[in-house]
Amino acid sequence: MRYINNLKDNKVKKLKKIVKNGKTLQIRQRAHAILLSNEGITVKEICKIFDKSSRTVYRWFDRFKEEEIEKLADKKGRGRKATLNENDIENVKKLISRNSIKETCNILNNEPNRVKKISPQILKRF
Repeated sequence: MRYINNLKDNKVKKLKKIVKNGKTLQIRQRAHAILLSNEGITVKEICKIFDKSSRTVYRWFDRFKEEEIEKLADKKGRGRKATLNENDIENVKKLISRNSIKETCNILNNEPNRVKKISPQILKRF
């Protein structure tokens, strides 16, 4: 079993601050897991607390050891990409002002260069 132990007081203070005020749930969970490991809690128990796999928790530990507190956050560019780009948004607004949502959806999906299909739920945002 791997642990993160013997953290200096200033790192512990920073991690506690992140647990309380972190921007996202993921950052807060990762900081909390590192603090728990520092207190001697096993990886198996940490996995149960956060409902994560041991591989995930070990990855958090590795990232912390390699790059410290700064790399607890996800890297940019992660997550689902937008279906519509900025040019599409302007086009959608014009089409919706002239047509119904269903008609607009059909018009956009019949474009020859369209890679991702657009649903009426996406268009309801505009």
